[in-house]
Amino acid sequence: MGLAFGGACALGRGGGLVSALGGYGSAPARLVGKALLVVVALVWVGPYLWMVATSLRTLPEIVAAPAYPLPSSLGSALELAAYKEVLQAVPVGRYLFNTVVMATAIAVLQIALALPAGYALGKLRFAGCGVVTSDAERSLAERLVELYDGIAKIIEAMRPDVAAVEQTFVNKDPVATLKLGQARAIALLVPARAGLEVAEYAPNQVKKSVVGVGHAEKQQVHAMVKILLPLSDAKTPDAADALAIAITHAHFAESNGRMQALMARAR
Repeated sequence: MGLAFGGACALGRGGGLVSALGGYGSAPARLVGKALLVVVALVWVGPYLWMVATSLRTLPEIVAAPAYPLPSSLGSALELAAYKEVLQAVPVGRYLFNTVVMATAIAVLQIALALPAGYALGKLRFAGCGVVTSDAERSLAERLVELYDGIAKIIEAMRPDVAAVEQTFVNKDPVATLKLGQARAIALLVPARAGLEVAEYAPNQVKKSVVGVGHAEKQQVHAMVKILLPLSDAKTPDAADALAIAITHAHFAESNGRMQALMARAR
């Protein structure tokens, strides 16, 4: 079990420290996306409509018709001679057998490749999430004590084996950045004093691990967290951020463990 900290490690007004165990665009952008999907669908369906229309026409009609007849211009009568000729001249049975063999082989290969990924995702188990807050009316020192006590209580109650903390990002406000660093120091100090291994991950590293893109939007990260941890009940974006850090550490911890095992064997 692991303990992760991230998101609102700010001591600004209403801020707190997050602890956890364990249609994304504007309306014009969505409209443009739907329009592109319609265009792609027409381009994809057009050749199939042309083939069906051509296969049901007689040879004189095909020659006399435009290069790309509309589906409604099938001629006065439907002609199946082309299908009869193909069935008689082509070994359809052999082709069908080859198709079944190839489709089965591809399906087996996909299942074999997907099983390890499914096993890795299945090992993620939601244990809990929440937010440790401090009283905005108190002094900075008193608020840091509140964060310290809150994290210490979580560690004592949950007994995690490891902790993960999000690295500090550059902030335009130097005062907010300083307070963020002080709150983050508490997130590093408390688990370290409890004897836990503390890992750190950059925000882009978390996004890439959870979503697959280093510059993903917050909504995308939170949506993937819900998919990877269906039982999670993050009430705030900060709690979801902490779950994303926990998932990131779970992924990296497994790969790092395998690498260390290989290095040990090599020695």
